[in-house]
Amino acid sequence: MTPDELNARLGAVIRQKRTLLGMSQDALGKKLGITFQQVQKYERGKNQVAFPRLVEIAAALGISVTELVAAAMGDEPARPAVVPNRETLELVKRFERLKPNQKMGVRLLVRSLAGEAV
Repeated sequence: MTPDELNARLGAVIRQKRTLLGMSQDALGKKLGITFQQVQKYERGKNQVAFPRLVEIAAALGISVTELVAAAMGDEPARPAVVPNRETLELVKRFERLKPNQKMGVRLLVRSLAGEAV
């Protein structure tokens, strides 16, 4: 994987995580002390994210650097989050705040309601 490809993949993961949190580029930029344009450059893979900045971004997104890097290095390139409506975004944001055992319960409930085998 080339450095440009890695920058693009990491940027896509940052964008995906930010979007799932319902956070704007401006809001993330303010948390990091940078402009939304700089966030945009990171997300598009135009600028390389230095390690200290990566640590700050991960903290601002509430995830570990390891999670960001693992997602960027995965077999499939990260896809931008598709959030069809505000209701779905609200559910995702609240789901992310749950404890692991609560998340498992919600997943089982949704599968059951959708008529899937649990």
